[in-house]
Amino acid sequence: MTAVVSVQFVVSVQFVGSVSVIAGLFVIWWAIATGRSPAALPLSPRSTTAAVGPSVDSGRTDPRIVVAVGSLVRRFSSKHRIERIDLLIKQAGQPAGYSVDRMLAMKLIAGSTFTLLGIAVMLAKPGMMGILMIGVGAFGGFMAPEMLLTSRAEDRLDEIQAALPDAIDQLTVTVRAGLSIDASILRVSQTVRGPLGEELRHVVQDMRIGVSRPDALKAFAARIDVPELNIFVRALVQADTLGVPISTTLLAQAEDMRERRRQRSEEMAMKLPVKILAPTVLCILPALLLVVLGPAVIQLMSTLKV
Repeated sequence: MTAVVSVQFVVSVQFVGSVSVIAGLFVIWWAIATGRSPAALPLSPRSTTAAVGPSVDSGRTDPRIVVAVGSLVRRFSSKHRIERIDLLIKQAGQPAGYSVDRMLAMKLIAGSTFTLLGIAVMLAKPGMMGILMIGVGAFGGFMAPEMLLTSRAEDRLDEIQAALPDAIDQLTVTVRAGLSIDASILRVSQTVRGPLGEELRHVVQDMRIGVSRPDALKAFAARIDVPELNIFVRALVQADTLGVPISTTLLAQAEDMRERRRQRSEEMAMKLPVKILAPTVLCILPALLLVVLGPAVIQLMSTLKV
């Protein structure tokens, strides 16, 4: 009896300790995700170099713990993974001034937290479920921050892609009205709202600090990486290089953008029946069969008992 009580006491202590460590790691993760160094100072405006390089210019200074943990994870991360996270941060609009080190630190802390949560479950109830929780928790916790960032980046890119045809229409109207292409970009950046307006203001900012218009537009396309935008920027840069009238190029691109938006809408409409099929089969059809066949099955069972 004493041995059983001792084992239960040890398991309880281990469980409480694991929960305490998990709570501590969660607090650290929250501090990394939302904290700001007291010595943080505003940085200079982002340049084209920052647009195509690492996301070190985030408008805030990362605390030392973020830099230390991020550097540790960076040593074991591939260059492709780091570049992908850097691109996702730019595409998401650098939310809350996130940097690569901050995201890597969040991945490590989240992975450790969910791993310890799986260990706590296994200590409370040993078995295969606990071992499975450890593996799923480690992988899911490590990938969760990047998945959330990817979702935010995709939503922002969708907003930019949807607003792009209207912005090019405005750019075409202002150029044909007599404004220069630089003044037209400035005018459109002031009228367009949302992520696309932010990126256009970034382009204007780059040109004001001395970056040439082709380089600023190329950095814009590399930063966003939307197919329609890449086509538009290439056409605009080529027209500027060859001396083709900008208004003609913009008019052709505006028509092409409207056609692409129409085709994208038709494609989404054609995919809709396939997407509806799964929830219909898994959710609606079983309930429908239960309502329709349920009374008949009950009556049949009553008849067979008799």
